[in-house]
Amino acid sequence: MTYGAMAAGDATFHAGWTMHCAPGNPTDRMREVMTIIYYADGSIAAEPDSNARKNDLAQCLPGVKPGEVAASHLNPLVYSSK
Repeated sequence: MTYGAMAAGDATFHAGWTMHCAPGNPTDRMREVMTIIYYADGSIAAEPDSNARKNDLAQCLPGVKPGEVAASHLNPLVYSSK
Protein backbone atom coordinates (compact mmCIF):
# COMPACT_ATOMS: atom_id res chain seq x y z
CA MET A 1 0.00 0.00 0.00
CA THR A 2 1.29 3.48 -0.74
CA TYR A 3 0.00 6.94 -0.01
CA GLY A 4 2.01 8.88 -2.57
CA ALA A 5 4.78 11.43 -2.40
CA MET A 6 5.33 13.73 0.54
CA ALA A 7 6.25 17.39 0.25
CA ALA A 8 8.67 19.35 2.41
CA GLY A 9 7.07 19.87 5.81
CA ASP A 10 4.76 16.85 5.57
CA ALA A 11 4.65 14.35 8.43
CA THR A 12 3.87 10.68 8.68
CA PHE A 13 2.81 8.68 11.73
CA HIS A 14 3.03 4.92 11.90
CA ALA A 15 3.70 2.02 14.23
CA GLY A 16 7.37 1.20 14.69
CA TRP A 17 7.05 -2.15 12.94
CA THR A 18 5.44 -0.60 9.83
CA MET A 19 7.61 -1.17 6.76
CA HIS A 20 8.50 2.20 5.27
CA CYS A 21 11.20 3.81 3.20
CA ALA A 22 12.17 6.97 1.38
CA PRO A 23 13.84 7.39 -2.00
CA GLY A 24 17.45 8.53 -2.17
CA ASN A 25 18.20 12.20 -1.71
CA PRO A 26 19.03 13.57 -5.19
CA THR A 27 20.25 16.93 -3.86
CA ASP A 28 23.60 18.02 -2.43
CA ARG A 29 21.90 19.12 0.81
CA MET A 30 21.38 16.85 3.80
CA ARG A 31 17.78 15.75 4.28
CA GLU A 32 16.68 16.67 7.80
CA VAL A 33 14.49 14.26 9.71
CA MET A 34 12.99 14.29 13.19
CA THR A 35 11.85 11.06 14.77
CA ILE A 36 9.69 10.86 17.88
CA ILE A 37 9.16 7.50 19.55
CA TYR A 38 6.73 7.03 22.42
CA TYR A 39 7.06 4.03 24.72
CA ALA A 40 5.58 2.92 28.00
CA ASP A 41 7.28 3.74 31.29
CA GLY A 42 9.15 0.69 32.51
CA SER A 43 9.96 -0.47 28.97
CA ILE A 44 13.53 -1.31 30.02
CA ALA A 45 12.48 -3.92 32.54
CA ALA A 46 15.24 -6.49 32.04
CA GLU A 47 18.83 -6.79 30.89
CA PRO A 48 19.08 -6.69 27.07
CA ASP A 49 19.01 -10.23 25.67
CA SER A 50 21.31 -9.70 22.68
CA ASN A 51 24.43 -7.78 21.77
CA ALA A 52 22.39 -5.64 19.35
CA ARG A 53 20.00 -4.60 22.15
CA LYS A 54 22.91 -3.97 24.53
CA ASN A 55 24.46 -1.71 21.89
CA ASP A 56 21.14 0.09 21.26
CA LEU A 57 20.72 0.74 24.99
CA ALA A 58 24.29 2.03 25.35
CA GLN A 59 23.98 4.27 22.28
CA CYS A 60 20.47 5.67 22.84
CA LEU A 61 20.27 5.74 26.63
CA PRO A 62 23.86 5.86 27.89
CA GLY A 63 24.17 5.02 31.57
CA VAL A 64 20.54 3.90 31.95
CA LYS A 65 20.03 0.54 33.66
CA PRO A 66 16.98 -1.75 33.56
CA GLY A 67 14.34 -0.53 36.01
CA GLU A 68 15.38 3.12 35.69
CA VAL A 69 13.48 5.82 33.83
CA ALA A 70 14.36 5.53 30.14
CA ALA A 71 15.78 9.02 29.79
CA SER A 72 19.22 10.42 28.99
CA HIS A 73 20.80 13.58 27.61
CA LEU A 74 20.31 12.08 24.13
CA ASN A 75 16.69 11.02 24.70
CA PRO A 76 15.17 13.16 27.46
CA LEU A 77 11.95 12.49 29.31
CA VAL A 78 9.37 14.88 27.85
CA TYR A 79 6.35 14.04 30.02
CA SER A 80 5.67 12.37 33.33
CA SER A 81 2.29 11.89 34.97
CA LYS A 82 3.98 11.41 38.34
